[in-house]
Amino acid sequence: MDTMDTSTPDTTTEPDDTTQLDKMCDNEKVLVYHYRGENSILKRNLQQITRGQLADILEDNPNIQATRKRITSSDRNADGEVCLEIQQNDLYTPAQKEMYKEKSLFNYYSNIAGVEIKRHVAQHFSELIILSKKKD
Repeated sequence: MDTMDTSTPDTTTEPDDTTQLDKMCDNEKVLVYHYRGENSILKRNLQQITRGQLADILEDNPNIQATRKRITSSDRNADGEVCLEIQQNDLYTPAQKEMYKEKSLFNYYSNIAGVEIKRHVAQHFSELIILSKKKD
């Protein structure tokens, strides 16, 4: 008899702010997605930039926060392309997750965006940095 796993999904997001960026790797490339970036601080909503550029963006835009979402093998299709579903909780830092967990938000696991990453880009990254407006 098959059983269905009804446990709470494991979140794959970790905080990332200027205090956690490794200054030794300022030239290391990261893949960054700006959620709801109508007036995006990036040239495109999905872009490769250096860690140094990311640190500058976060320093110059105090109303923006950054979180990390791992890219796992299950996110990759047979062609090596990645399709990531961004959930509401992927935008929360650990402190925010703890605070919102207490409030039992109905949309905590809601899918809010889909990001497609082509194989020639996806093969170089194991995580996606998500920029979003800071939560209160």
